[in-house]
Amino acid sequence: MDSYMNTLLEEIRVAIAEIETFFPRGNLIEHCVQDPEIRLVIGKNVELIRERTNHLLKVEPEIPISDIWKSLVSKNLTRTCGEILTEVAIWTLLVIHLPVIKSDIGRLIPA
Repeated sequence: MDSYMNTLLEEIRVAIAEIETFFPRGNLIEHCVQDPEIRLVIGKNVELIRERTNHLLKVEPEIPISDIWKSLVSKNLTRTCGEILTEVAIWTLLVIHLPVIKSDIGRLIPA
């Protein structure tokens, strides 16, 4: 894997880590999604993840990532990075997408 792809993967990893700072272990989603500023930051990170994933797929269409991760690119969780995510979109992201993406990144680059 070349350095450009590693850079993209690392930027995705950092975006996930930033999202996770708003949801410490044991903290309910409802507690965090009530704050529009937190939702805005999460939305910006989701958009970054989508953009970097698009670049990955253009550079290496056969990169071994899960279909769930690929589906995030096609989902319109945010129309623009400035739009605030809904509670359902945040729940879907946290419960379904981020754990799979983190696992895939762990396989592709060392921690």
